[in-house]
Amino acid sequence: MLHALGQRPAEAQQWMASMQAALAARGFDIAQVHQGALVQLAAMVEQQARLVACEDIYRLIAVLALGAAAFLLAQRHLA
Repeated sequence: MLHALGQRPAEAQQWMASMQAALAARGFDIAQVHQGALVQLAAMVEQQARLVACEDIYRLIAVLALGAAAFLLAQRHLA
């Protein structure tokens, strides 16, 4: 769903409508339904942003590890 936020607004609106319908079925009023759907959407966006950030950190760690390994191999050949 998150890939649709900026690129497919109709799909995002459909998700919001279905989330609002689910919350309304649980007995929430209109204001709570809309606010609850926005909170759910914000939580999903935050979770995906954290996942992307962690991917970047793991890539950085991998590059640093490869750099350290190359440095150690170079040091062995110099000694």
